[in-house]
Amino acid sequence: MRRLVLMASTVVFGYGLAIGEVQDRQAAGLPRPGAPSLPTEIVGDTPPPPFDPGGPCPTNPAYPANTEVVVLAPSPLGYGSIQYPRTPLPPHTVALTFDDGPWPAPRGDQRVFDILEERCIRAVFFHVGTMIQQQPALVNEAVRRGHGVASHSWSHPMNLSRWSDEAGQAQIHRGFIALNAAAAPEVAEPFFRFPGLDDNPRLRAWLDREGIIVVGAEADADDWKQISAAEVHRRAVQNLEQTDGGVLILHQIHPRTVEALPGLLDDLNARGYRFVRISARPAAVPAARPPGRRPQSAR
Repeated sequence: MRRLVLMASTVVFGYGLAIGEVQDRQAAGLPRPGAPSLPTEIVGDTPPPPFDPGGPCPTNPAYPANTEVVVLAPSPLGYGSIQYPRTPLPPHTVALTFDDGPWPAPRGDQRVFDILEERCIRAVFFHVGTMIQQQPALVNEAVRRGHGVASHSWSHPMNLSRWSDEAGQAQIHRGFIALNAAAAPEVAEPFFRFPGLDDNPRLRAWLDREGIIVVGAEADADDWKQISAAEVHRRAVQNLEQTDGGVLILHQIHPRTVEALPGLLDDLNARGYRFVRISARPAAVPAARPPGRRPQSAR
């Protein structure tokens, strides 16, 4: 693992094959499937305690103070009706997820944290390994604020489904090494989202054997396209209305997404949607901070 971390520190964030399959073939000499550096299954038989909304959110009474945690059971098929079975969420329910960070710009993770906290909402951040190495403090900040953190690969290749099994597994493995180094395996969610949702059955089966749950989505906002913040808002609402809620993919690395987020959340709340956080473990979500205790401080 030490060798992996030292190797990883020399790599910069890039899409597609910017990192290259060659480096990931070299990394494939690291622990193979079944090694302990990937999170293992942690879903138990004990059901979570009944959800307590905790009254109104101190900073925005239109929202509840707590976000309910919905536990996803292991599944070899994955979750997210864009390509997998529907995520088992109640109708008119939204689970927010953010991809491609952690992103340090003022309009990246820190701003998203504040927007969510103002509404007492918790989400899951699917992080890229190369970015984690550059911004590990933002991973810890997400956890401290009650959000989930999960893996979105090591370098975000957009054609992972066409890689060899060996190289694809190494790419995914390296992402989890980085995530666990920043957040610890018992804290990081054993979730994986394929970059661009570009998967193949062999990698999904390998992830299932490793105790990792593949999470896709029911809806997106096309915010990775060159569209306005208003259009991000419109498309997110339109797609969620068509699916009656579900997991929503957003990308906090784009200023248009961060700009759209407050109005989008308030619009969905006004339409009667409720917000939940998906997880693989029953766990209490930290209650909202009382007014006045604001934190100091971003296909």
